[in-house]
Amino acid sequence: MRTLAAHDQSTARWARHLLFAVNASVILAPIGYALVYSRAITKPELGAVPVVLGLGIAALHGRHTLAATRGRQPRHGLWTLALLALLVYPPLLWIGLSWGITQTTLIASALIVLPRRAATVTVGLVLLAAASYSTYAYWGRGGVGRLVFDVSAALAFDAIVGIALYGAARLVRVLYEVESTQAELAAIAAGRERLRVSRDLHDLLGQSLSAVALRGDLALRLVGHDESGAREEIRTVEAIARDALRGAGAVTRDEHVTTLGGELAGGAELLRAAGLRTSVDVNLTAIGGPSEAVLAWAVREGVTNVLRHSGARACTIRGGRHDGRAWLEIVNDGASGPVALGTGLTGLRERARACSGSLSAGPSPDGSFRLYVEVPHGEGL
Repeated sequence: MRTLAAHDQSTARWARHLLFAVNASVILAPIGYALVYSRAITKPELGAVPVVLGLGIAALHGRHTLAATRGRQPRHGLWTLALLALLVYPPLLWIGLSWGITQTTLIASALIVLPRRAATVTVGLVLLAAASYSTYAYWGRGGVGRLVFDVSAALAFDAIVGIALYGAARLVRVLYEVESTQAELAAIAAGRERLRVSRDLHDLLGQSLSAVALRGDLALRLVGHDESGAREEIRTVEAIARDALRGAGAVTRDEHVTTLGGELAGGAELLRAAGLRTSVDVNLTAIGGPSEAVLAWAVREGVTNVLRHSGARACTIRGGRHDGRAWLEIVNDGASGPVALGTGLTGLRERARACSGSLSAGPSPDGSFRLYVEVPHGEGL
């Protein structure tokens, strides 16, 4: 099954091939008309001259078109445009009206090579020349009405086909730009997903592994003294490990859901099991949405840091509402000096910012360490 990027790349290549076919038909048509006209009617001496001239026009106009599909200006574009005009107009007087189709390539090339104002003037001059020659060629073939119709049709054909050739070249360029943009967006999305999985796994497994270590240590202490208690701690370790395994799978599928109530209950139990005096005073019910998820992750990360990076003996978790915003504070008495934000707190700060919240973390003057998170609170968040 092809990916979307591969499909778009195929579309861009197909459009480029179609552009080549359209330009080739515009070049081949006057060559064919000129050959039939010169050999079968009045000018057999022309021979292969239209072929040589047509190949020259194809090379010059193709050079301009190829540059346009790449988003570049052709080198020495003014000179090649002037040479293209020489291959169009003198042969037009010599070969006849059938060569007039080549003016469409001059219109398209002028739009590609010249700045907008100069290109507009040049296209106007080309159409004026086309009107003059068409009037000369159709003069005497009917009344004034027929002459006006024939000249108008010739001008409309030259203008429409010339602008269409330019538009087709620009369209191919746009398709390649879209392809490139989609590839960049896909790479950005993949990078963001990797960061999300890395951040969520860090936040999820950090506390789970700390809990496994804590419960395992308790089980070892109970072995030989309280066998039933040791078995209970081992079963708890097994349950934590299974929950972590399920959570890791849910994270990779972006299905992991954290709730503030569940994290508060689990975190408080874990802190108490570690022997810390724990106080929880959080009045934040029915928050929901990204705001609750940020606060839940804040509880998980804060509790993990207390267990892993501090010598705390007491921890307080408080939360409430103020001016339409929800706040959560985790304070422990185990601060050991200034600390840098690690991966967990950095990820938590990014979560808070993603829902227009904020985070601060660091030691307080009284020797405690304070983690403070504030997020919007209200419907739809």
